Amino acid sequence: MARNNNTLKKFTLDLHPLHEDCRYQLPRSIFSLHHLMDLNIIWCDFDFGSISNGFGSLTSLYLTAVSIYKKALLRLLSSYPSLKCFELVQMIDPTEVDEVTNIELLICLPMIEHLSFYGWIDQHFTQNSNPKELPNALVHLKYFLLEEMMFFDEYGLDFLCLVMRSSPNLKKIKLQVNIEYPEDFEVPENSMIKSVSLESCSNIWLEHLEELDIREFSTVLCVMEFMKLILAKYPVLKKVHLVLESSVTKDKDLEISRILTSFPRVSPLAEIIVKSRFSRRGVNICLASAIQLS
Repeated sequence: MARNNNTLKKFTLDLHPLHEDCRYQLPRSIFSLHHLMDLNIIWCDFDFGSISNGFGSLTSLYLTAVSIYKKALLRLLSSYPSLKCFELVQMIDPTEVDEVTNIELLICLPMIEHLSFYGWIDQHFTQNSNPKELPNALVHLKYFLLEEMMFFDEYGLDFLCLVMRSSPNLKKIKLQVNIEYPEDFEVPENSMIKSVSLESCSNIWLEHLEELDIREFSTVLCVMEFMKLILAKYPVLKKVHLVLESSVTKDKDLEISRILTSFPRVSPLAEIIVKSRFSRRGVNICLASAIQLS
């Protein structure tokens, strides 16, 4: 631990072992860094008793491959209500009987501005079947990233809609679509996922949304319906960046572009950039893959 722990503002603790089955406990001494503002913890176990509110100035927290009970995570986040940036990468959840909902997780972040989740969120947090939005909106949230987003799973869509519905000032959404479906799961090409239909999402209004970024974009109808929703509802949208999944053919690339131009849209300035494995140096071979809407 640093000698002058009264002035240290940024700290990264990487305890990645030589063997994955060997893990280390988070040192309790880390909570003596009272003026820490930026904390990055990689590959360690949280002991519930070690969690403290010692970071009075903490504004950014990054957790990667950490093993922590869900209730302990809530306690940790609740101790720092001034967090502006939170990133959770590959949470390793120990055996825990008590369920924690996605609502409980999000209400611990009242001041959050940048929020990033990696991994299947439904593996850790239970969907709350009643509230469709948070009791208190995330009015400060500007950027939301969700990796391994499962468009074929209604839970993933509902979680995304929950964040969108509860974040009136959101400016950018970035999604990394998970295309590795569970075993024995059949993806119906023409099925409609109610969670993102224009009708069921009519109460989601993001008047400040300027940018949407989707990686591993596909032509599954629920994904296209989500794009239709975005283009039809958000008047200040400036850029839509789509990176197609590797299995998309050149002909399919062109077809996607034609479909996107046919969608109703309210933003006259929205630019759609579609990139695929046929792109050269970041510029699509096919001119139709870069569309300026007017």
